[in-house]
Amino acid sequence: MPRGERHLGLLAFESRDPQRFSADLASDFLGHLGIVAAICLENALNRSRLLRTGVTDFLTGFHNRRYLAARLREELARAQRVAGAVGLLMIDVDLFKGINDRFGHLEGDAVLKEVARRIAAQVRSSDTAARFGGDEFAILVPGAQPADLTRLATRLVDAAQAKPVAIGDDAAEGVTLSIGGALAECAPGERDYRALSERLMASADAALYRSKSDGRDRFTIDDRVVR
Repeated sequence: MPRGERHLGLLAFESRDPQRFSADLASDFLGHLGIVAAICLENALNRSRLLRTGVTDFLTGFHNRRYLAARLREELARAQRVAGAVGLLMIDVDLFKGINDRFGHLEGDAVLKEVARRIAAQVRSSDTAARFGGDEFAILVPGAQPADLTRLATRLVDAAQAKPVAIGDDAAEGVTLSIGGALAECAPGERDYRALSERLMASADAALYRSKSDGRDRFTIDDRVVR
């Protein structure tokens, strides 16, 4: 399937009948079919890339805040059907402004990418990690219980401080995280998932700021279930 100077794929036609194909069989229409199929495939790939770009943070490769908000509403609706809960962790890189001020924004970006890599190594495939904005991340944890959020937050704090993050060729900086977590459950007749998701984010964010106020490099899980 040719497209410009590239080949996007291959169309193969086979038959159990040894007489089905012959050397003098006209194949120009098959070539035309390959070109049409290549155009369709390229359009589909371009559309997929465009959609992915709209929901992906270019720096870390995580999903962005828009995608997180949509997934959160979907998971709340699903949790309502199975009478489950949805957990959310809000994560802040402690004193990140100081890193930017001392080493510059390019090195600050490198630190954020390394933090994102360490976060990604701790989450399940069913979880959704997102860059919430600036030096703040979020993790959506479907089907969570308070103990699940505690275990995940513990792993994240430990992973961040496991070793300093390399900055440039001859510097390294210790990085710690402050984390806040909360759980939400849907009432049986609830339909305003947007409002519930906003309450969940507000609760997790408030827990995050309690962690920061208590000295940073720690996590706080709100013991009240958001409804």
